[in-house]
Amino acid sequence: MKLNFNEIVALTTGYVDYAVSDDGITFFRFTKSQYEGYKKQGDVICQNAFAPTGIRLDFHTNSDFLKFSAKNAGNVELLIDGVFVKSAIKGETESEVVLESKLSGDAHVTILLPSHGENAVVTLLELSDGATFTKHKFDKKFLFLGDSVTQGWKSGYDFLSYAYQTTFFYNADSVICGVGGSRFAADTVEKIPEKFSAVFVAYGINDYNFHPTLKDFETEAEKALKKIAALYKKTPKICILPTYMLNEDTVEKSYKAKELRDSLSRIAKENGFTVLDGSKMIPHDNTFYNDSFHPNGLGFMCYANNLLLALAKLKEKAFRLL
Repeated sequence: MKLNFNEIVALTTGYVDYAVSDDGITFFRFTKSQYEGYKKQGDVICQNAFAPTGIRLDFHTNSDFLKFSAKNAGNVELLIDGVFVKSAIKGETESEVVLESKLSGDAHVTILLPSHGENAVVTLLELSDGATFTKHKFDKKFLFLGDSVTQGWKSGYDFLSYAYQTTFFYNADSVICGVGGSRFAADTVEKIPEKFSAVFVAYGINDYNFHPTLKDFETEAEKALKKIAALYKKTPKICILPTYMLNEDTVEKSYKAKELRDSLSRIAKENGFTVLDGSKMIPHDNTFYNDSFHPNGLGFMCYANNLLLALAKLKEKAFRLL
């Protein structure tokens, strides 16, 4: 039984908009004006914004099997009942990535579109004839804003990113707006017409690398955080300071990364954000890093674990499990 495109859309989450064509379904996690804002930061960064990070099919079914395919997708990942099962990778000569798996009983199926690369076009979801399928029900809804770390760059498997791990832990319906190589700017921030339980703003090292002086950074951070605060006035907002760089003590710059964190913490608090120290999320050892500032899969697991421990200490209703 092949589901039609409308049925597939109904089972999908993590997107802001979508388009249906004869070829399939394309999902988007930003508005047109946001894409224009990322375009100003560079073509590669804009391409990273088009990647379907965080977009997934999440449903329950009594089907005996599933078959899923998508164009322009290097890989897709499958979780059954919350447990990673397999990753399907597109071959060099293939036009689509194809994911197939047997199912048993009533299964909670989660299919993750790729967090990186081109924007995937979903072409097929097939279940056994007569099978039931219903969208998964979520307890919360999160919005994540950030750069490559929020996008899960170098995590090995997409489901290991801290944003996905936090999403799964809280049974949340999340929009993950991480864009590799990007920096925070007011023209990439826009109201998403959803009611979020919480908004996460995770600053990264790109802002430190881009701004030549601390004053330049403070000016842009003030604009971005003030706009986010105004757009999500009644929503709990978490600002995560940049993660630790293995080489940050030797970087030659007019200001230190610690000074940036201190300034960002002050600006965020002044605009109503709860601040968490990202430099304490990953152990300061190259065992947990791919390079000087991107965590590897183990580093992402530490990040997620320490973030969840920090959230558990907060009083906001958004982070209560009961």
